[in-house]
Amino acid sequence: MSQDHYRSLVDLSPDIIYRLDRDGRILFISNAVRQLGYDPEELTGKPFENIVHPEDRRKGPVHFVERRVGSRSMRRLEMRLVKKNKGVQDYSLAQVTVEVTARGKWDVSDHDISTPRKRFLYSQGVARDVTERKRMEEEREKLIVELKEALLRVRTLSGLLPICSSCKKIRDDEGRWQPLEDYIRDHSEAEFTHTICPECAKKTYPNYFK
Repeated sequence: MSQDHYRSLVDLSPDIIYRLDRDGRILFISNAVRQLGYDPEELTGKPFENIVHPEDRRKGPVHFVERRVGSRSMRRLEMRLVKKNKGVQDYSLAQVTVEVTARGKWDVSDHDISTPRKRFLYSQGVARDVTERKRMEEEREKLIVELKEALLRVRTLSGLLPICSSCKKIRDDEGRWQPLEDYIRDHSEAEFTHTICPECAKKTYPNYFK
């Protein structure tokens, strides 16, 4: 395939594909970076950390540049990239979370990569937007916490409950007989709302059901 063909495939990818020099400056970045509001041309030659969230910039050299141990690649390392500032000061509204896969490129034409004379050329990698997935994961974790807290608050009824076959009172652990409603209210989070079933309605109000 020609270089132009590869370039067209790269530009069609929704992932940010990049190449950095040994100092972490952008040699190439794909059109997907436009999703952050940048033109690839304005970033070329600039440090990659310029688009990294301030709190994640210390991770930048590790995530994007320091692929300098053999051809070791790294996968699923997350960091945040910031969108081009258009008057939005809240970083939470102007950032995306990306999952990075990167690899270093070495000059091994004259020497084996394991020798002290090895020469690091550049890093290249892919940054995939996982913002929505992270949001869903955070919502799921929040829901799990809320459910656990709710379960801690709920008291359940279990075991055998002695109940009077006539008045339907329940005998508690201390031998006292309580109305059914009072017992359930004291031993659970249930609240009663009163209504009447059809059978009792006919018995209580026979004139309405002739």
